[in-house]
Amino acid sequence: MSVLRRLSPAVFAAVFAAGLLTAVPTPAGAATAPVVVKSAPSEPGRPAYAVCPSGTVVTGGGYFMDPAVNADRVVDFVIGDAPASPTSWAAHALRGRIIAYAMCAPGNTHIAHSPTWSAPGQPTTAVCPDGTRLTAGGYAAEPRTNTAGENVDALVANSPADQPANAWGAGLKYGRAVAYAVCNR
Repeated sequence: MSVLRRLSPAVFAAVFAAGLLTAVPTPAGAATAPVVVKSAPSEPGRPAYAVCPSGTVVTGGGYFMDPAVNADRVVDFVIGDAPASPTSWAAHALRGRIIAYAMCAPGNTHIAHSPTWSAPGQPTTAVCPDGTRLTAGGYAAEPRTNTAGENVDALVANSPADQPANAWGAGLKYGRAVAYAVCNR
């Protein structure tokens, strides 16, 4: 049982009146949980797109992959997991099938991306413009592959960046990446 439940109404009123406890009103237009939509499974090696319902924008996304395997070895790589537009999320597997997921809510979204592909093995960042806040991010990748076209690379970063603030970072061990940031007003 919480401390607040154990306080008598008179003690609760006195604590509240003394300013030791404050109420936080819920705004009339309080945010609701995002709607989650998903794409159909892609064809092998092709992208999938989850599209937000009318009147909503993407606030984040992700994927579920059925990776390509060779014997008992996974030889696949997610080469894209990022916003495709302010109203859709894309996911792309190098060789396997993939399903894209998008979280959608009413709002105003701006998609930022790093200015160029990173140098091989180097991280890159996408910075949200002033007046917006980072809510999610993603990446596109050009991983290193062997002569059979099998992945031999690893995604080493796909997260909010330490520096600069309000940015998303992405990077591969050997290959090149572009970072994408979902920025909401």
